[in-house]
Amino acid sequence: MSACSSLVCACSRPLARADGLPRKASLGAAVAPVPAEQRPRLRLPADTGVLVSSLVTTPPSSVKWLEPGDIILAFEGAAVTPASLIAKVGALPVGKSVVLKVLRKGKPLELRLALIEKPRDPGSDQYAVAYSDVTSHGHRMRTIITQPRTPGRHPALMFIQGFSPISYDYRLDGPGLDAPILLAFARGGFVTMRVDKPGVGDSEGGPFATVDFVTETDIYRQALFQLKGLEGVDTSNVFVFGHSMGGAFGPVVACEIPVRGMILYGIESRTWHEYLLDTVRYQELLAGKSYAGVDDDVRASSRASSIRHSRAGCSTPRRRTSGASSRTRTSPRTGRGAAHASWRRTARATSSPTRSIIGWWPTS
Repeated sequence: MSACSSLVCACSRPLARADGLPRKASLGAAVAPVPAEQRPRLRLPADTGVLVSSLVTTPPSSVKWLEPGDIILAFEGAAVTPASLIAKVGALPVGKSVVLKVLRKGKPLELRLALIEKPRDPGSDQYAVAYSDVTSHGHRMRTIITQPRTPGRHPALMFIQGFSPISYDYRLDGPGLDAPILLAFARGGFVTMRVDKPGVGDSEGGPFATVDFVTETDIYRQALFQLKGLEGVDTSNVFVFGHSMGGAFGPVVACEIPVRGMILYGIESRTWHEYLLDTVRYQELLAGKSYAGVDDDVRASSRASSIRHSRAGCSTPRRRTSGASSRTRTSPRTGRGAAHASWRRTARATSSPTRSIIGWWPTS
């Protein structure tokens, strides 16, 4: 047994494919909740209505389409919120005809339109973008890869995002979370890879709330295998960037699959149990709760979590034959799997140089 005992299941090396995973459908619009101050005038209940804040693609010119400022009241006859609308649209195929009831400048309007493909990152004159996928636990996960347009082999960076189920399927030159980091590497001559979590964006599986640490770790293992197998990647210069919770997954994967180095930013350096309790304390104090009330909630959270700690690390992953099951017994949520991890011990077990970045936002 190696210095790292296995935290995660052993799974096969994936085959690289060119966008075998279907794209989710889209209305071609960014949506948001209807502002509270507008609801009385529009006579909208608090739990219905979706504001079209902007269009993210050029709609077909042959049909009436949504416009910025429209308020969607119903989708296929059912009242919607932003979350339910996104879920309903994402569950339908591209090209499906749907009916929307909207308010446009205060007047009711019915729109019949065909769902379009979610817009892709178009790349730039410096880098091209490819949409691919990897398979983990029987589900296909979306990988989005940028590659320099210059010939030859290039260094590569796999970016592992934080805990939240946020899609990283966006333009790197746009306002997406962590987009400036990825854009800098893409413009700097790196091949980059980002991955959407289960049930997020195009990725299958989920819902995300049921995904545990062990299951999610295997997704990044399979993605790293794919990245190192891509044509045009200098396999001796592959790096892992872990942001927030991604800094916990990164060392586990990197001590199984050697990389040139790791960058860990904004990560937890305590046990998962301590991290959760400190988060409850910090956020409730910021929200204005009394010290006594916060103390009661922290104690309750500690009793409720009942997390046991043990040593953790990793070992060289076995590769299963095609079609073999990769499922293992896993805990039902990320926190339970993470409770068995010691990030410092795991990071020390890798052979990769590590740069840890600690910082905070100014308060004024």
